[in-house]
Amino acid sequence: MIISISGMRGILLNKRHIPIMSMPIESMLLAVNSNFLVSSFLLQDMKNCPT
Repeated sequence: MIISISGMRGILLNKRHIPIMSMPIESMLLAVNSNFLVSSFLLQDMKNCPT
């Protein structure tokens, strides 16, 4: 949650610099990916994942 909020703040604050604006977008994608990973561990849905 904190990563996605800081990503949204970064997009709103850096409207002029396109390369710098891509970094908060990457952090928002990282937040979504980690949310999927944590929810799959909580739901014990990792049986087909190679370890």
